[in-house]
Amino acid sequence: MTCMNGESLATMQLWQKMSATKTQNEQLNFCMTILEKAKNFTKSAYAFVLAGMPCVDEKEIARRLRICADCPHFNIEAYRGAGECKKCGCNMEIKTVMATEKCPEDKW
Repeated sequence: MTCMNGESLATMQLWQKMSATKTQNEQLNFCMTILEKAKNFTKSAYAFVLAGMPCVDEKEIARRLRICADCPHFNIEAYRGAGECKKCGCNMEIKTVMATEKCPEDKW
């Protein structure tokens, strides 16, 4: 089974490693995760641009990041230390700046 979205060589190599240890359903979930991240990013970017690209102030960014840091769905190691929400797949260094965005757990 392969993802049908034109992965890079590095992604294909990762996929091959996963294929050796993962079930077919787990492989499908991996593909769906990548597609869901792309869908979430596209929807967020569209709403952000449509609204005139509004950003929150530094105080609100810091508040949001503190909340994320305490959340069990936060992965600080993702995106080279920018952090990822495991619920939505977003880069939190970017998402916390966008006034049009909200936490998928309604924490901010």
